[in-house]
Amino acid sequence: MNTITRDEWLSALALATEPEDPDALTIQELAVICEKSRRSMEERIKRLVDEGKATRHWKTVTNAAGYRRRVSAYKLVKPNA
Repeated sequence: MNTITRDEWLSALALATEPEDPDALTIQELAVICEKSRRSMEERIKRLVDEGKATRHWKTVTNAAGYRRRVSAYKLVKPNA
């Protein structure tokens, strides 16, 4: 039986991660900017992503306890002019 080593797994996982985009906004950031509830913003963003008007990215944020977390963030797709 041929097994994959830990280093091979780490290398493959590093290649599989999507790059972070610090300019993308999280659901919480969008909710604050638009003065909407988090739940309402989740529904709106899901609709925009489904319609191809927004794209999902990653962003690292620090929570209130000081832990860093990688969360979904979104950017609007610029229409072709």
